[in-house]
Amino acid sequence: MTLSPSLPPHVSLVDLCSIPWIIQMERDGMKIDKDELRPLSDYLTEKQIESQFKAWVEAGNPFKVGSTEEVARLLFETLKVPTGKRTATGFSVDEETLSSIKHPVIEHILAFRGYQKLRGTYVDALPRWAKNGRIHPDWRSTRT
Repeated sequence: MTLSPSLPPHVSLVDLCSIPWIIQMERDGMKIDKDELRPLSDYLTEKQIESQFKAWVEAGNPFKVGSTEEVARLLFETLKVPTGKRTATGFSVDEETLSSIKHPVIEHILAFRGYQKLRGTYVDALPRWAKNGRIHPDWRSTRT
């Protein structure tokens, strides 16, 4: 089988053959079980609370672990850890910056953020996207 010369050069026979499968997957969707996700959400919430408590213990006082301003204030003003890169609003507390800081509280802040991300992006969000118990994604064979 020869591909049409009018097709872009990155289009391959594999790409063209996968189109019917992709259409079918989009139409059928993926089944999700909201009842199975609920206990996972509860578990992640427990782990998030546990990480928050451990962060408070390491910090010596409670603070909003999910607040970038409070994390920055705790690290750079209260605990006096070496500062990382700056942003327009103050010191950065992104994952890269936090990972470079050697302090016991960092492990718990990063764990808190990880559990929060899993819950918010996937476990709690998937049921909201479901129609008739299925999620109908937009599959792109040329993207990751």
